[in-house]
Amino acid sequence: MAENVQPQFDAVVASGRGLLWTSQSVRMLREGRLTETWWSYSFTPILDDQGRVLGLFNGATEVTQRVVTERTNALLLDIDAALLTAPDIDAIIAATIRLLGERLGVQRVGFSEIDETRTRIVTRPDWTDGTIVAPPPDFAASVDAEIAGLDTGDMIVLDDATADPRYVAAPDSNYFKRLGVRAAIVCPVHDGTAAVGGLFVQSREVRYWSSADQALVRGAAQRLWQALGRMRDEIARRASEQRYRLIFEQADDIVFTADLAQRITDCNAAGAAAMGMTREALIGRSIGDFVSHDDFTQTTAMLDAKLERGGGTRHEV
Repeated sequence: MAENVQPQFDAVVASGRGLLWTSQSVRMLREGRLTETWWSYSFTPILDDQGRVLGLFNGATEVTQRVVTERTNALLLDIDAALLTAPDIDAIIAATIRLLGERLGVQRVGFSEIDETRTRIVTRPDWTDGTIVAPPPDFAASVDAEIAGLDTGDMIVLDDATADPRYVAAPDSNYFKRLGVRAAIVCPVHDGTAAVGGLFVQSREVRYWSSADQALVRGAAQRLWQALGRMRDEIARRASEQRYRLIFEQADDIVFTADLAQRITDCNAAGAAAMGMTREALIGRSIGDFVSHDDFTQTTAMLDAKLERGGGTRHEV
């Protein structure tokens, strides 16, 4: 803490004038770990009759949570803006990891997914700042160990991976050294039951990851997974619509679709031919225009029954 505050303290003593700082980064030792915190504080000199500084009054308020929230929200807004124009899954991942890497000032960021068999980890191309060499495609630690680590749901925070007791004695203890990595964060992504992937951040230098750093990684991982879910749902919807359209258009049977008021919203070629009209001329017309009053009353009753009880209805007109 002294390395940040001492120059400010000395300046107030030398000038005899009070100073105020807002949202200042201050490294503090908490629970045996050097942690970055943020404070708004002031130094007010206490003067004697000759104007000499006898001491200082210090008032301080910790604003770490506010700063963390503001930084996280700013990153998520940038990610959301980038994802608006992302055309596919690869573009979504690339945009997210690039923004996270640039915001944190790290050397490598990547995202991996666990396949459905849970025997393989699929890794997309990493983002790097250009100063670190990307690992070859087959460079990986034990797949079983990685999946087991992600399944815990706990974020792994390594200030110095080459000295961390959790990894020094591990079978793959040389993993980070071979990557040229000293510090890392691994954030699991869960679907509610098990890990489905993980977002990782790596630094060439020892780094004391702040609560803000960890919040940024966690927020980016959550936003990325949500965006991937939306994109995959959209891809599935488009595929379903394409299949439906192919069946609809190529069916030899007469097929109509209608809204709840029984206005025709579409028909296939067989339906248009049976009515002796074009598809365009049929759309917007009421089914009642083409059947008798009694038959239209019957179709209305069948529709009401379906809406009330569900299932299908079968009847003749």
